[in-house]
This record gives sequence, C-alpha cells and structure tokens, in this order.
Amino acid sequence: MGFPPAATYQKALFAAGIPLTAFNVEDVEAEYKRLKEAGVSFSLAPTLMGTVKLVVFDDTCGNNIQLFQVM
Repeated sequence: MGFPPAATYQKALFAAGIPLTAFNVEDVEAEYKRLKEAGVSFSLAPTLMGTVKLVVFDDTCGNNIQLFQVM
C-alpha cells in the first residue's frame, strides 16, 4: 500500500531533478558508456563540476541516481 507522504516526497525529488542517492565510481565516463549502451536514460551526461565529474540517470522506479568521480 505504501506511505503516501513518502510517495509525494519521491515524486517531488524526481521532478526537481534531485538524486535520491549518489555512488562514487572510479571512472564515470566508462560507467556512463556502459549504462548508456544498456539503455539507461540519463538526465545529465558526464559533467565536470569543480573537482568532481558526475552523471545522473533515471532508475526506472521514480528516482534519479547520481554517479560521481573525484578528479
């Protein structure tokens, strides 16, 4: 049945483009390529932001997930 306030929160995060969680990876470009080839939909391609490169993708369950690499 779920918890309606949690569903509202999840939808608001997704609509705002805010990742639910983030994972550190060794090579964000390689992960982006691998996941893209597998059909994953990205809302943010590899982007350098200061000393971090990151991507954001849709997990198909209503969440944005971020992968990042410290440069």
